[in-house]
Amino acid sequence: MSDPHPDVKSPNAGVVFCRRLKRRLPVVEHLACAYCFGEESDVKSGDHERFCDFREGKDPISFGFPET
Repeated sequence: MSDPHPDVKSPNAGVVFCRRLKRRLPVVEHLACAYCFGEESDVKSGDHERFCDFREGKDPISFGFPET
């Protein structure tokens, strides 16, 4: 069966879960995040190891200060 509206994207197209905010966000919002290092295709994959540096309880951005 073919899609009756192939030019209309589903409401969830381009939306990926954000580990930092614990909710789904559009891909463009992931790409604007300081923790995001991937490209659009990486974010769309949903594989956080490919695009996200956020780790719960640990900030990977240390600005030269000791982590502790």
